[in-house]
Amino acid sequence: MIASSGDTGLGASDAQPAKLGWRRPIALLVVVVLAVATLYELALALDVVSIGELPGEDAPGAGLIATASVLAPVAGIVVLLASASRAAEIGPVLLPLLPLAAGCLVVAAYYAYDPYYAPTHRRYSDAGTWPAWWIYLVLAAAVVSALVARLRPRPGAVGAAAVLFACLVTFFLNGTGH
Repeated sequence: MIASSGDTGLGASDAQPAKLGWRRPIALLVVVVLAVATLYELALALDVVSIGELPGEDAPGAGLIATASVLAPVAGIVVLLASASRAAEIGPVLLPLLPLAAGCLVVAAYYAYDPYYAPTHRRYSDAGTWPAWWIYLVLAAAVVSALVARLRPRPGAVGAAAVLFACLVTFFLNGTGH
């Protein structure tokens, strides 16, 4: 059989990566944003970046990081649910990193200092919204989800989306109830 000028000879499967083309870069962006946000929250927890001198005065860049930390999991959830039937195409490394990055952000934010109590150094973990068991349950779910995503991408993607949602709610409500 002679291939036509537009035929690559690889069959229908060569068209699938083009359909998935937007999902992998967005998933990578979500992981990078969550990793940067985790490093920022870790810097707050280690007092490398300080909260303000007045009650409620946040650290420089906190608003941008908080916004990105809320939008990134939403984008991750969309990507995971939109590609659940072909989740393996996101990648065997990138797919498990989504829930892990979100879980690490939750833990780092839990130990950061709460600007509501500035200039004292009171952490969200001291008497915040969430008890420690909840934070570590979310982290454990992220680890289990990553393992499942690595071994079974399709159910792993759905589980990872659920973990991203739990991380989103946990991060967003961290520090409420003052």
